[in-house]
Amino acid sequence: MRRYLILFLVTFLCFAVTLQLFFTVRELSLRHVKNEFIARAHDRAELIKSSITDNLAALFTVADFYTASHYVTRVDFGKFTSEILNRHPDILSLAWLPRITEKERAAFEDSLHKEGFPGFKITEFNDQEKLVKAGKRQEYFPIYYIEPFKKNQVMLGYDVASDNLRWQAMQKSRDSATAVEKEKISFTQKMSANSGYRAFLPVYRQGVPHDTLTQRQQNLLGFVSFLFDVGKMVGISLQDLQPTGIEIYIFDETEKQPKLIYFSGKGPVEVTEAELRKDNDYFWKKTFISAGSVWSIVCLPTQAFLKSYKDWQSPVILVTGIIACFFIFIYLLSLLWRAERIELLVRERTVELNTANEELLKFSNAIRQSPTMVMITDLQGNIEYVNPKFTKVTGYTQEEAVGKNPRFLACEKMPQEETDKLWETIKSGKEWRGEFKNEKKDGQVYWEFASISPIKNHEGKVIHYLAMKEDITERKLIEEALHFSEEKYRELVENANSIILKMDRNGNVTFLNEFGQKFFGFGAVEINGRSVIGTIVPPTDHSGADLAEMIQGIGIHPEKYINNENENMRKNAERVWISWTNKAIYGPDNEIAGILCIGNDVTERKKAQDKIKEAAEIKSKFTSMVSHELRTPLTAIKEGISLVVDGSTGPLNSEQKDFLGIVKRNVDRLGRLINEVLDFQKLEAGKLEFIMQLNQVNEVAREVFRTMEPLAKNKGLELVIETDENLPKIEFDKDRITQVLTNIVNNSFKFTEKGGIKISTARQNENILVCVKDTGMGIKEEDFSKLFHSFEQLAKEKERKPGGTGLGLAISKAIIERHEGKIWAESEFGKGTTFCFTLPIKN
Repeated sequence: MRRYLILFLVTFLCFAVTLQLFFTVRELSLRHVKNEFIARAHDRAELIKSSITDNLAALFTVADFYTASHYVTRVDFGKFTSEILNRHPDILSLAWLPRITEKERAAFEDSLHKEGFPGFKITEFNDQEKLVKAGKRQEYFPIYYIEPFKKNQVMLGYDVASDNLRWQAMQKSRDSATAVEKEKISFTQKMSANSGYRAFLPVYRQGVPHDTLTQRQQNLLGFVSFLFDVGKMVGISLQDLQPTGIEIYIFDETEKQPKLIYFSGKGPVEVTEAELRKDNDYFWKKTFISAGSVWSIVCLPTQAFLKSYKDWQSPVILVTGIIACFFIFIYLLSLLWRAERIELLVRERTVELNTANEELLKFSNAIRQSPTMVMITDLQGNIEYVNPKFTKVTGYTQEEAVGKNPRFLACEKMPQEETDKLWETIKSGKEWRGEFKNEKKDGQVYWEFASISPIKNHEGKVIHYLAMKEDITERKLIEEALHFSEEKYRELVENANSIILKMDRNGNVTFLNEFGQKFFGFGAVEINGRSVIGTIVPPTDHSGADLAEMIQGIGIHPEKYINNENENMRKNAERVWISWTNKAIYGPDNEIAGILCIGNDVTERKKAQDKIKEAAEIKSKFTSMVSHELRTPLTAIKEGISLVVDGSTGPLNSEQKDFLGIVKRNVDRLGRLINEVLDFQKLEAGKLEFIMQLNQVNEVAREVFRTMEPLAKNKGLELVIETDENLPKIEFDKDRITQVLTNIVNNSFKFTEKGGIKISTARQNENILVCVKDTGMGIKEEDFSKLFHSFEQLAKEKERKPGGTGLGLAISKAIIERHEGKIWAESEFGKGTTFCFTLPIKN
């Protein structure tokens, strides 16, 4: 053993040195390839970033041109932008979008008629993607100037703000006073690569401030916009670096879900960064911010690049070292074998002799003590040996049995065909298994299960036959009793009031009880052996679901379909719904032999469920329709009252102003009620959109505080705020959380007549806690169960404050739960109430 230890130690040291050299050379080679790839990727990313920055600079140049000029004509705009378009061939169009109010619309369209565009009107796209006259809105941002004009003339007058995605980008640009880029939906240009991008830059009125959000919204003159071809930009940027050997992917990561906007390879159009990163050691990424958009450039090496740096040195070292280790091992091993061979041969002979004697003794004892009958015969089948178990079962001694053929025990002659098969099997050297019905010495009948196999010598020649026999009389009696029980069972099944069906794994009917036959209209002869598909199960149901695939799944994985409901059909093609319970039937080999299915008719129940669902949909559509229909005339009323109050229709006396003020407040209140109903309907339908971005909860709290401060002064209440300034930024929809907090504070003002209201923020473990505490009337204990329920108001009719729908807290609860937070209330009647909600801090 010691000699072998030295042998393996030497071989191991040789192999370890080989591996060390292999990994060292391989690591140096991989490092060289990776450094070369990173250098190339970095150069290309910087060029692309520079091109995007240059394009954005062109947009600022046009904006400065507008800011510096008192009035820009169409000719001025064309001359100024032509040079920019020549310098930037990847910019497809430059446009000026003035801000036009509803009052200015008619005059604006008339000015274009006089300018030489007789059919001009402000337009928008309809549902069929055709340009039509724009609907009535408070303000428009039509394309007034656009270059190159001939390619884009059809877009003259198109209201860019009519598209919701572009309007969001324009609002963001207006409110931040910066350029904002947005993924483009092509108008007329044919893109040369994967995607185009449109950018917006606001232009404010000269000589007026635009430092605050309100000033920017009021003093906005319009937008300068351009559309550039991302693919063309990349091609121009990298034209001097060919061949690259680098695949480039550009993502827009502004939203929560990054979007692929350009790719240079031949891969799929839709691919994620995670898919590119997976199992790729050469993944490289650069991220930067441009015009409010977060861009990321991902680079991967091509196969050609990797092949050009193929490492051949490390494989040569590894193969050479392994061969050397192998020859060293073989040489040392041969030396050991020579020394041990003679010693081993002597030991083997001694061990073989002792082992043979021991095995013979064990074999003899095993046969004599075996609980199974053992019989050895010659090649003609005559008995040469039987063990004591044979004597105990049959009553015949060994002396009485030896020399006889086993047929002397048989009480029924085996069919000749079966006898021929037995001898054919064992003579071919295989094992035969079967049953015999025999008779004991005392005349008693018994059954035995026999396994007969050949006994071969060391040359492989058959010299005897060995029969191992088991008494199975008791099992046979049980099988007969079981057969009787099955007859009783069949009688119960046939008289059951449920559908009882058996089918094989392929979905072919093997049994259908009498109740099932009457229910489906098939007789036993018609249905047995036929597939359930096309007879009692349609290939697809009314919704298009593949029922044939479901039947196949039941046969393969019945445990997944223990209970299921599906559409079935009767012989007359009538569709019915059945609730099935399925159970696998296993055979002797523990394999699935069939499926037992028990079904009940649930057609009436399904019809009732469909009616309930239909009623719910009608209710939802009705609520939405009524709310929208109310909103349209309400807007007109509100605008009309505003014009009268502003004095646009003539002077008013103080009494008229007071009455109109009351009307306007009630119109505003009705508008809020409609908005609450619409929000609640969208929440119920799961259609309310949430814009999840990193925000600071304290900013929301302070904004609500400033909004509610005048109301507190009017009511003579003290409004205070207490914030934890160490709170981290978290992801949430700022508008929705502002809506929740405003609603809670509003409720506090409704039910607080003296004292004050406190808004507070704090960190609570892995959550941010926001609370509103008041000194109002409080909530009665019996009213707590109504909190956060839709259309529920807690106060009695005489205590009730006007203006509520009972939806505010229900909507707030739904919004907080969509943020994975919690909302609750604590109150003591007569002493005030505290409403709190949490938002999770996600790492």
